[in-house]
Amino acid sequence: MPETVKDILIAKNYKGNIRELQGIMERCVILNSFETLIEMEEIIKMNQNAITFGEDLTVDLHTMTQQYIEKVYLNNNCSTKAACDILKIDRTTLWKRLKKTT
Repeated sequence: MPETVKDILIAKNYKGNIRELQGIMERCVILNSFETLIEMEEIIKMNQNAITFGEDLTVDLHTMTQQYIEKVYLNNNCSTKAACDILKIDRTTLWKRLKKTT
């Protein structure tokens, strides 16, 4: 197992659910490649930088979506291309959404 994969697996917060780790390992065996786990690094980053609302679940979907888009954009060093790739939206949509906050 490559060292980067091992680091990614160790860094992930499984919240006491070993089935999640088991599922990841089963997919790796089926795919016969640990290269796909490199993509997990992005998931881990999002998990560590997750938008938290605590017990207040009254945040509307529009606000939560807007916060998520901003967070992805900022976490990618304000790279339009990287944010668009992750969000699977075009640049025009990204700029319109970011412009709403200013």
